[in-house]
Amino acid sequence: MKSSLLGLGLGLLVVSSASVASTDNFDRFYIGVGTSFTELDSDSYAIVSDNKSDVTAMGIVFGYQPIKYFAVEGRELFRVSRHDEVYDTQASLLARGILPIHEYFNFYAVAGLSLIAKDGFDEHGTDFTYGIGMRVKNRTPFILDVEYRMLYDDSFDGIDMELRSINLNFLYGF
Repeated sequence: MKSSLLGLGLGLLVVSSASVASTDNFDRFYIGVGTSFTELDSDSYAIVSDNKSDVTAMGIVFGYQPIKYFAVEGRELFRVSRHDEVYDTQASLLARGILPIHEYFNFYAVAGLSLIAKDGFDEHGTDFTYGIGMRVKNRTPFILDVEYRMLYDDSFDGIDMELRSINLNFLYGF
C-alpha cells in the first residue's frame, strides 16, 4: 500500500512537472547570425540615389530571455554590400516584449538604442530604435526571427533622414 501511494505520488509529480515545462517552453539564451537589409530615405537626392541608399549587413545576435514575455538582446552587424555610403557598422542593445501565440510562434516588439558608425566614427549618433517582428521555431533548438525596425529618424544638417531595415536572424537557443 505504501509503495503504491509512493508510486502514485511520484507519477503525479512527473506529470505535473511535464505540464509546467510545456507552458515554459522557450530558450533562455540564444545566439546566431543576423542579416539586415537597410534602406535610407531622405529629402536630399545627393544622399539617396539608386546606387547609394541600400546597405546589407551581417553579424552576431545574442540574447537572454529570463521570462516568457521579455528578453534582452545585443547585436553587432557589419556592412557586407559594396555600397558604403550609409554606414559600416551597426550596434544595438534592445529590450524585447513578447506576445506568445503558440508554443513555437510569437510576435514581439523591440525598443532600444542603436549606434550607426561609418569609418570608425559615430556620424549619426546613438539613437532610439524600435520595431516589430515574429519568431518561428519548431521542436529543434533552431529559431528564425523576421523583423522590421526603424533605425534612425531625425534631421542631420537640415536634411530629414529615415533609416529602416528588414532583419532576418537565424539563431540557436539553449
